[in-house]
Amino acid sequence: MEDCLERVNNCLHIFTSCLPKDNNNQSNSTNLNNYTKAPKMNDYYTLMLPTRPKIDDEIKIKAKLKHRPTEFIINLCVDSTIESKNDEPMMIAFHFRTKFKEHSEDTSYVVLNCKRGHDGWDDIEEIDNSWIDDNVEEIDITLRFSKREIQFFSGSSLEYQFEHQYEINRIDRLQIGGDLDYIEEVALRYKKSF
Repeated sequence: MEDCLERVNNCLHIFTSCLPKDNNNQSNSTNLNNYTKAPKMNDYYTLMLPTRPKIDDEIKIKAKLKHRPTEFIINLCVDSTIESKNDEPMMIAFHFRTKFKEHSEDTSYVVLNCKRGHDGWDDIEEIDNSWIDDNVEEIDITLRFSKREIQFFSGSSLEYQFEHQYEINRIDRLQIGGDLDYIEEVALRYKKSF
C-alpha cells in the first residue's frame, strides 16, 4: 500500500501553534528566518496533528541541538487540552527524554515513559543512551507506530521501542522541547487510508 506523505517544513508556515507564545498567549511571529529558533528549555514546540496516527504512520523530525545540550524531549499527547505553553498535558502516550552526559551523574541516559492523567507518571526507568553521542548536534529521528509499540529510529537504526499505553488513534499533539537551536523539518507520513 502506498504511503501518503504530508510535509510540514519549518512549522511556522502552516502551523502557528508551533510558535512559542508570549506572556499574553499570542504567537510570537518576529524574526521568521529559515529556521525556527527554539524557546527556553522548559518550553515546547507544539504541533496539533492534522490526522491522528494509525499503524505504520510515522513522524520524522530533523533538528539541531544547541552546543552542549542538557536535554532533548518529545511528548506524544493524548486527547490534549492545553491552555497555555506552560501547561503539561494530563495524558502523554509517549514521553522520550535524553539527559546528556555533562548534566547527569555518569553517562547520558534516556527515559521512556507515559503519563496517566491524575495518576501521574509511570515509574521512571533510565536506559543507556545509544541513539546520539553527547557531542552530536544534528538529529534525524523517526517515530513509527507499529501494532504493539512506538518505535524510535535515529537515522535508519531502530534504537528504542515503547509498548503502547494508549490507543494510538488518541494521540493528537506532538511536543518537542529541550535545548534546541532550531527545528528544520517535521514530516508526517500517513499510511494511505482510501
